[in-house]
Amino acid sequence: MSARTLLIEEIARAPESVAQEILTQLRSLMPRKNEVQPVKDHFESYWKHLYGSLEGAEWNEPVELPYETRETW
Repeated sequence: MSARTLLIEEIARAPESVAQEILTQLRSLMPRKNEVQPVKDHFESYWKHLYGSLEGAEWNEPVELPYETRETW
């Protein structure tokens, strides 16, 4: 019997509060690679990457255009 199987059987018999406490303890023992906040979604990571790649670049902004005039109704 593997340690994993034995642990699963023991946790199945334990109350929920004990299982939650064990989970918290096991997560605290796991090594953490990066303490960076996870990105919310794909688009947020894309825009952060895009704006980061354009840092320091000069922008050629267009000349201010006149207001558009429309026909009266």
